Amino acid sequence: MAIVEMKKLRLASMTYERDKILNALQKTGAVEVKLHAETEDTVCCEADDEATRALLSASEAALSLLVSATEAYNRKRNIKGGEVKDGFEVSYSDFMSARERVSDMAELTQKINALTDEKNKLSADLSKLNRTLSSARIYGGLEESFDTFTDTAKTRVWLGTVPAANADELENKLNGVELSACQLLARD
Repeated sequence: MAIVEMKKLRLASMTYERDKILNALQKTGAVEVKLHAETEDTVCCEADDEATRALLSASEAALSLLVSATEAYNRKRNIKGGEVKDGFEVSYSDFMSARERVSDMAELTQKINALTDEKNKLSADLSKLNRTLSSARIYGGLEESFDTFTDTAKTRVWLGTVPAANADELENKLNGVELSACQLLARD
């Protein structure tokens, strides 16, 4: 059998498959494999790695916030659903158009972060209002109007709540102070 010189064949593959492909070609005995430098005939993409990493990190953090909020919403309302994160596919055209959609992604990330901040602020406000409501419930059982407890030119009135275990001790101490009076209006 005669050996015929081939023209160059350029084979491109993923680096993790390189050894497998080269071994298969060499086993056939039909080719002579000559390795070229990895940088030969390659063009490096110009990219700002730090900016890309920062954008990716911000996007992943926003996705994590969105996923946890969605899962919490579903749990609270007993909605059965599958995994939210990574539960979708990205088409090739979407992947290739990612560069043109960077500003959309940055805008969406900012909106998710702003909504999360607003949700956290509103949750804190709601928690504060619930604590105030809890403290005010004790006044619901009063038979006297709040108008009877107003300050005058020479007196000052304070209404407040104390733990039930300390109420008697506080009443005794305040009644013992000269020119003061303490009255227990309700016990809960």
